[in-house]
Amino acid sequence: MPSTASPAPSQARSDVIHALGEILDPADLLEGDAVTARNAHVWDPAPLNAMVVARPRSVDGVSAVLKACHQRHQCVVTHGGLTGLVRATHSDASDVVLSLERLDAIEAIDPVAGTVTVQAGVVLEKVQDALAEH
Repeated sequence: MPSTASPAPSQARSDVIHALGEILDPADLLEGDAVTARNAHVWDPAPLNAMVVARPRSVDGVSAVLKACHQRHQCVVTHGGLTGLVRATHSDASDVVLSLERLDAIEAIDPVAGTVTVQAGVVLEKVQDALAEH
């Protein structure tokens, strides 16, 4: 009968990082000092605490990261603009942070309908600047 024991934490960590490395370009996966060089929050200058920061460049990349993490029962904390006040972006050393910062395109501005379509990582200032031009 196969073992149902969970892998050791270091093995599980290695497996998650390897799987994400298979999905993302090296520049899209931050580890070690590159993680702690980031702030935990826009209003909290403490170093970010996470196993790794995944920064996919597409919706398909987000889906692949989430699928890989789900298959490994890996906790994921999503980072958008980090302006929320409810601490929903708090992570610890065992978490994968899914940063949406590279999904920052403004896809469409429709002045007639008064709508703008943006990707999930667009910060409000960028939207406001783009709308000021219309």
